[in-house]
Amino acid sequence: MANRQTEAILVTGGRGFIGRWLVRHLVERDGRVTVISVDKSPTSEASADADHIELEADVRDRTKLREIFEQFAISTVFDLASITDVNLPRSEYLANAEMTKSMVECVSRVDVTKYIFYSSQFVFRKEGTLPANDQDFYPIDDYGESKIRSEQLIRSSLPEDRWLVLRPTYIWGEGNSRFRDGFLYRLAKGQLLVPPSGTLLRYYGYVATICRQTAALAQRPFTELPTRTFYLSDKPINMRTFCEYFVSAFGKGRAWPVPSPVLRSLGRIGDCTEAFGISFPIRGLQADEMTRIYPIPLDPTFTVAPSSTNYQRAAASVVTWALSDPEFSRRIGR
Repeated sequence: MANRQTEAILVTGGRGFIGRWLVRHLVERDGRVTVISVDKSPTSEASADADHIELEADVRDRTKLREIFEQFAISTVFDLASITDVNLPRSEYLANAEMTKSMVECVSRVDVTKYIFYSSQFVFRKEGTLPANDQDFYPIDDYGESKIRSEQLIRSSLPEDRWLVLRPTYIWGEGNSRFRDGFLYRLAKGQLLVPPSGTLLRYYGYVATICRQTAALAQRPFTELPTRTFYLSDKPINMRTFCEYFVSAFGKGRAWPVPSPVLRSLGRIGDCTEAFGISFPIRGLQADEMTRIYPIPLDPTFTVAPSSTNYQRAAASVVTWALSDPEFSRRIGR
């Protein structure tokens, strides 16, 4: 068991989709540093080896959080704790700012060198427009607004040389059940609708790639970085091209090209049917995201943390993972 004299890295939300990948990446990258993952989800079994310790805690519990910081010599915090489910009531997302406030208070009291916060691309979503600066906000939903409040709290509470804000895009990969049961399921069943235009690009980030980006950014002295805010993503890709990698890996499936105005109309229908508990292939927000261009500033990320994804290999790995679930395989007829 590590103690207060052992250098440690803390990952909150460590049992979430991205959190699990990041913990694994950090452990494999540097076995000399203990990685502590904290999540309010209960652990399946006690974990207390030299490289990785799992703890159960809600980061809003300041007493428990303080105990963790007193027990371990934490030098770096990766804060991924967040409510990320979609279409929740506005009140549900208030917890995001509460979690950030608790973390910032604790980080301020102890000698934490680096605090890296996972925000979201949804703090700015204006069609065809890049944000003018790191504090140019234009949210399209309550989730995005909650992340803005967190970012503002960090900026107003911590010295500039101690924090980074990372804004992930659409992150996919092994372990993402939402991606499996939504995108992959509809694609394999031949139910996925996509815009026909080859000029409409989407920003996807393969989870292993964005973990490498995260670690590379965290390693640099923050005072040497050109900005304190970075987007995490692969280079933009046409959605139909993205789909083809998975169709090839499945050996079946299809994405149907549908004109953008029709997709947006179908999205509105999907919103209506969802209100009555009826499933529909597409929702309004999905249709909007698919049929409009929302550029993001990726140059700073690729300058400091160059990385890329082999889509053919990654898609094959994700499909293999998805098919390992007997229920998913049954539902798509495999």
